[in-house]
Amino acid sequence: MRYYSEMQDCPEELMKITKKYHGSHEPEAITMRLALHAKGIFGMPSEETIEELSNFLNKNAKGLISLGADAGIFENYLAGELAIPLFAIDKSVPKNGMASIVDTLDFLDKIALEKYIEDKQIDTVFLSWPYMGFNISPLAQLQPKYVIYIGEDEGGCTGSEQLFRYFDKAIDSFDISYEQWGGMFDRCTIYQMTT
Repeated sequence: MRYYSEMQDCPEELMKITKKYHGSHEPEAITMRLALHAKGIFGMPSEETIEELSNFLNKNAKGLISLGADAGIFENYLAGELAIPLFAIDKSVPKNGMASIVDTLDFLDKIALEKYIEDKQIDTVFLSWPYMGFNISPLAQLQPKYVIYIGEDEGGCTGSEQLFRYFDKAIDSFDISYEQWGGMFDRCTIYQMTT
């Protein structure tokens, strides 16, 4: 199993794009958003978001697993800042020519991951833009202390009713800074599920 303590190659320009286009409805911003979507990049990692997430994780978490990591952009940025193990998995990794830290589920070293889970070393799950039919069974298996969710509110284009009912059971939650494209309604929320 790979886990990452050093930053992997990822688009340096993405932070500049985030600063330039966040909140914009201009045609150039829409063209850029569609080009990034084609590469599997839906969220906009800003320096502030990465700093807040990594500070929280380094202070509170033992290990992080990203479920449905897609191109792994957030995960690449987080990897350079985290002092904890990071696993990033998806059913398939887009062939977009970008360097990625994401393992496909088919090739995931399940024994290593199961050992981390068994030893309670994975206590935080990262969900960025989970699809609308998201099945919460991995969350039931992992029983995380924290779930980091990036997406829209219930009734939007991310998550499932089952996922939002799961979030209803959180003992605490708070939002952190999150830049987004114009016309998008995403948020980044950390849910504390257990003590």
